[in-house]
Amino acid sequence: TLYRNNVGHSTYHSFQSRVEKRFSRGFTFSTAYTFSRLIDDAGAVFDSAVLTGPVANFQVADSFNRRLEKDVSTGNIPHIVSAGGVYELPSRRGWARFAGGWQLAGILRLQSGSPIAVTQATNLNAFAG
Repeated sequence: TLYRNNVGHSTYHSFQSRVEKRFSRGFTFSTAYTFSRLIDDAGAVFDSAVLTGPVANFQVADSFNRRLEKDVSTGNIPHIVSAGGVYELPSRRGWARFAGGWQLAGILRLQSGSPIAVTQATNLNAFAG
């Protein structure tokens, strides 16, 4: 009785906040934060490294009661911080007049969660496999 059906239930809860300051002296920025929890009853069945499909030998506690498998999902990302800013270069006389109308921008995103799995298939063409 392997848990191999494409069934499952998930629940997502989050707190989201955002602060934005529009152009003031040529500068604007925006910051957002999300605190969340993803709960499901099928996440433990799937490969936690790449989330590609059911694990072949994973047996469930009870095939008729999926609630026993309910836990924090392997795809849960509890904290996300995003920030971005734009600076409009001032236009002046002389050489700086060429900078007028240009903008500098940047984006930053930080998040917690599972690390990215780096895998490689076996190279059978190389010496000794």
